[in-house]
Amino acid sequence: MVCGIRIDGSDLPGRRAGAEADALRLGNVHVGVQRKAEAVDQVPADAAN
Repeated sequence: MVCGIRIDGSDLPGRRAGAEADALRLGNVHVGVQRKAEAVDQVPADAAN
C-alpha cells in the first residue's frame, strides 16, 4: 500500500526570523519534515513554494 502526503506551508518565518533570531545569531533558516531523528526535505524558509 502506498500513501501520498502533501504538506503546504504558509507564513514561513523567512531566512532570518526577526530580532530574536538576530540576538541568538540564527540565520539561514530552513524548514523540513522530521523523519525519525533527522529533518529531511529541507527548503529555505523564504521559499515561494
